[in-house]
Amino acid sequence: MRHSVQQTGTCDLARHQCPSSARKLTIGVALVATQLVASTAWASPELAAQYDGRSVAMAGTGSTFLHNGASVFYNPAGLDGIQQLAVTGVASPFLPKSTVPLESPNGSSSSTSQVVPLFLIGGAYRVMDRLVLGLAAYPSQGFGAKYAKVQAMGGQDLALTTALIEVSPAASFRIADGLAVGASYRFTYASQQTDVAVAMPDPSTGAMTPTAVENDLTGTSFAGLGLGISYAPTSDFNLAATYRSQITADLSGTTTMAGQTFETTSKTSTPHRLQLEASHQFLDDQLLLALSVKYLFYKSSNHQVDTVMQTPAGAQTNTVELNWQNVPGFALGGEYLATKTVPVRLGYSLSESATPTENASPLAPGPGWTHAVHGGAGLKLESFDVDLGGEYLFARGHGEPTAGQPGAYDFDGLVVSLSGTYRR
Repeated sequence: MRHSVQQTGTCDLARHQCPSSARKLTIGVALVATQLVASTAWASPELAAQYDGRSVAMAGTGSTFLHNGASVFYNPAGLDGIQQLAVTGVASPFLPKSTVPLESPNGSSSSTSQVVPLFLIGGAYRVMDRLVLGLAAYPSQGFGAKYAKVQAMGGQDLALTTALIEVSPAASFRIADGLAVGASYRFTYASQQTDVAVAMPDPSTGAMTPTAVENDLTGTSFAGLGLGISYAPTSDFNLAATYRSQITADLSGTTTMAGQTFETTSKTSTPHRLQLEASHQFLDDQLLLALSVKYLFYKSSNHQVDTVMQTPAGAQTNTVELNWQNVPGFALGGEYLATKTVPVRLGYSLSESATPTENASPLAPGPGWTHAVHGGAGLKLESFDVDLGGEYLFARGHGEPTAGQPGAYDFDGLVVSLSGTYRR
């Protein structure tokens, strides 16, 4: 990771408006803090599965067989499988934990337990024989990490919370029996809060003292798009392809430290995402198997981050080269009808982290591969479905960061998804 700081403002010598040496140091320290924030805040790929208990239990597959409000997220063409009306609510709390060399090289520090409250609310209605309209709201990405009372930071906390929340209207259109296309428009709200501590001299003693630096940035994007196609060549075999476009949100907010507040702006991007899925029913529709492959184009969307902070000396620009890598993902899920109303499900998924070895951070999943095991069950009633799914994911990687401690960067996470769908 390479970074540079550029001063685009000027000082007025005639009016004695140049910053003092202490203020220069404060500004410099704040820029270092924004570098830390920019280089870690979005350095994690999406979860293998997060919405609809059925999908979570089946490793995140679903673009070929989900036909409810969650289809807006997975595959808008899947809305065509709704008979007349479907309304879906999902609660998917996510519990992440990182174990990293925060205090010393090859050391081991664990983040504190916290819950990221993921959710989805969606519905769709058939307005014409071939046309279904839908709407859903959900966090497309959410992550949090907190290390309490870090000794290397003078006993202060190190914390990060990020979220991308989308509101997405969608539509599907049936071209022919077994063939449907869909599209969604994605309005995105982005939020990022961080607490870090950096060393700066105490005004009275001159000794270097850890000082808290807080960043609070928010922003929006109105340029997101989702596309999908569903094709069933036979009654028991389904194919699907989906595409989610890159979104870039302009962030603005403040950086606060040592009693001073600086207006700060930045950007964040999510990658283009392409996914292919196939599912097949066996044993007179008693067994369903689904296989999906996806590819996320992080390299083009997150090459670098520019953070601009307004200071008494003018605008200061900090450029951080992230050099994230494109990542593949694979998922295999199965569902077996134990009875006509009770399906049981299992799955396995594998995905690679976008974070390169030289950019490993305590505030994001580390480099390497993430494995996940999935399972759950459901209850299928005449007009209501209840589904419960769980996902345990883990990654074991080694990092040699240019601005951090070398060692093992491990990650563990748990997702529990409970969903309910009303149909008629």
